[in-house]
Amino acid sequence: MKPLTIKGKILLFGLCISLIPITLITVIYYCHLRTLLRNQEINGLKAIAQTKNNHILSCITSKENRTIDFSSDGYIRERIEKIKHGKYSQNIVKSLDNYLRTTKIPIDHDLKGIHIVDAECKTITSTHEEITDTFISHEKDIISNVNFSNKKAYVTASHVCHFCNEKRFHIISPIYSLKSTQKKPLGYLITCYDLSAINEITTDYKNLGDTGEVYLVDKNKIMITDTKLHSKEC
Repeated sequence: MKPLTIKGKILLFGLCISLIPITLITVIYYCHLRTLLRNQEINGLKAIAQTKNNHILSCITSKENRTIDFSSDGYIRERIEKIKHGKYSQNIVKSLDNYLRTTKIPIDHDLKGIHIVDAECKTITSTHEEITDTFISHEKDIISNVNFSNKKAYVTASHVCHFCNEKRFHIISPIYSLKSTQKKPLGYLITCYDLSAINEITTDYKNLGDTGEVYLVDKNKIMITDTKLHSKEC
């Protein structure tokens, strides 16, 4: 192979010099395009997460409003008032229990139980008969720390429900006397909800691809809803 002439060397050097800006432009364009695509993907996931968040909040709010409706039911308030004033009889409790089972529970398929407790958190009646006339410590701690004069209902964190021994979340709403002068609650109505309604929202993997998923965690980063891995194991 003949050695390059001076002219050839100059041309080769000029070619190498001209390739530097082309390479730099290519690298810069690639980095910009990669960042752009990544940001688009992140923004898309943020939009999906926000939509799921709004859907979950709407779902919980509807159940919260339903619990408030239950606690303001005239028949329930009248029965509780009679019990509060010493007219505690099995007939009143049975009629109240039957009322909850036949007119309230069927309204929502995610509603797994309704419990009514007095001001000391002793169970007056429940759709789980075995816990009637027992004290509930978990809800008592919550009720004693919540100012129900400023809010009509309180949604608990998900936990293993001691009523049914399943993972649930409870909504607590005070029951007031039919007499407008009575400001202290006669007791509290507690609805026990299954997590299936929230799971239906988070496990809808539309627009998430084969590996994408959405799941809900509590403030301690403990997972609340199901994941793809959990669903496969089940």
